[in-house]
Amino acid sequence: MVAKIRPSDFNIGMSLGSWTNTTTKAGLNVKQYQAEYYVQGMRKNRTLSQQYSLIGTRYDDTITIIVYAQQRDQKFTAANIGNDYYDVIDYSPSSGSDPVRYDYYTLKKITKRA
Repeated sequence: MVAKIRPSDFNIGMSLGSWTNTTTKAGLNVKQYQAEYYVQGMRKNRTLSQQYSLIGTRYDDTITIIVYAQQRDQKFTAANIGNDYYDVIDYSPSSGSDPVRYDYYTLKKITKRA
């Protein structure tokens, strides 16, 4: 049985964009997040066996966000949810012809390094 996705499940606000290099007044080169698109999404939980199979791969410690499929340029490299920033590891566009389609974004949280 296929689980139904309700519109009320899309309760995570997420901006998609990329990192740009900017120069400060002091002449330092710093990376700054540039949001290009805002979407509402929902988090997809993985089963325990799926989590075990991802250990040791590039998908280890990632989350999957589902959004409504829309026609747009898919070259986003970063995402922002709340106060956290993520790298876009994988993007799976909808390939069906259903009237309501979903895209999947696999995100990995960026941790600050000293």
